Amino acid sequence: MIHKMRILTILCPSLLLIAAMGGGCGRYVDTPAPTDSTAVFTPVLDVEPDDTTKLIASLREAAYLSREKGSMDTAFVCLDSALQMSVSSGKFRARREALTIENLRREGSLGRDFIFLLTVLVVAAFAAVASLIEFIRIKNADNKKRAARFLSQIRTGEQQLAEMEQHHQTEIRILEGKLALMEGDNSQLRQDIADEQAKLQLLQEYRKERENKRDSKQRLIRESEPYRRACALIEQGRSLNDADWEALRTKVEEVYPAFREALYADYKPSPLEYRVCVLIILGFKLVEVGALAPTSKQNITSIRKRIIQHIGGPAMRPADCDTYLMSLIE
Repeated sequence: MIHKMRILTILCPSLLLIAAMGGGCGRYVDTPAPTDSTAVFTPVLDVEPDDTTKLIASLREAAYLSREKGSMDTAFVCLDSALQMSVSSGKFRARREALTIENLRREGSLGRDFIFLLTVLVVAAFAAVASLIEFIRIKNADNKKRAARFLSQIRTGEQQLAEMEQHHQTEIRILEGKLALMEGDNSQLRQDIADEQAKLQLLQEYRKERENKRDSKQRLIRESEPYRRACALIEQGRSLNDADWEALRTKVEEVYPAFREALYADYKPSPLEYRVCVLIILGFKLVEVGALAPTSKQNITSIRKRIIQHIGGPAMRPADCDTYLMSLIE
């Protein structure tokens, strides 16, 4: 709701400006030029040209030249003067001058309409660009928050245990500092320190047990024939054939039975993508993964990015994919 209000804050002033300009534009759209009724007539007098006639002709010529140069106001003044002189002398066709003046006024009105429409388009484009920028900024902020939440969820057990262990160590140091400063009965503080030390010891024992289990599984993988075959192929610069891959995949799914199901619950990888994921959790470097898959290092980076951004959002990085995959075998 807050994000929508921000976008409306940008759009509303622009829309109000367009509406206000549209209200004022009505004065210029197809407004007929006022015509003097005494000027629209056809004179019946027919006299020889004199100085007045030449002056009228000069004014008309100046009006047309001004019109070609785009000076509509000057053209209007010249024709208006020619019209008035024609009316007073009764010599040339006043109707033509009057209609020409009206056409010039209409052309001037069209020019003003074009400027107005251009202004409206500029204002509308500015509002659209500003709204798009604000929308992208809000979207990026949301993606970063989503990525932070996802990373906090996929932190491996080792990371969580390390943070808990550090917390208890900090508490023990604080309590020991208080104990050193206090005098008299401090049995409660001593008991609190003992409790924190017991929790810390329990965490360390549990962490050691997890490390032993993890090392045991890794040993099963690394001592297996399919894994040794993969390492030998890397040294030879060769890739896994179908039989080698099936043997390695079977061994991995035997040691980590929940891995495949957990991955497919979040993402449906292609055969190549699944092969890359398996090689990553086995600890192979990206260059080695590319040699065994086989595929390029750039394609491996694209695969990691595609998987993690599908699961965690656009703000996720390819390196976050490795953290996610390792969390599936904890």
